[in-house]
Amino acid sequence: MRHRAIRLPAGDVTTRAVRAGSGDTTLLFLHGYGESLVTWQAVLDPLSRRYAVLAVDLPGFGLADKPAGPYDFPTQLTRLTALLDQETRGPVVVVGHSMGGALAAELAL
Repeated sequence: MRHRAIRLPAGDVTTRAVRAGSGDTTLLFLHGYGESLVTWQAVLDPLSRRYAVLAVDLPGFGLADKPAGPYDFPTQLTRLTALLDQETRGPVVVVGHSMGGALAAELAL
């Protein structure tokens, strides 16, 4: 299934995201520092055959809004939580790389 780029609210900012697939479980992909959602392009379409997939540009990166700040972990977590609350239903599996992995671990806590 082909993915599509969209803009989504994430608390006080808007971010670029790619959504594809369907299903009860959503896989959320968070990129590392200095990267963008393009990091995940090779896995989105194959995984979307079984799951709803959502990859986002974290605020300040890629084509997401670049507010004056802050970019600290608590603020980014608040933004991601707002996005998850609005955009997902059912179970969510968060997959992260580098900085995205640290954010994924904090979201799990």
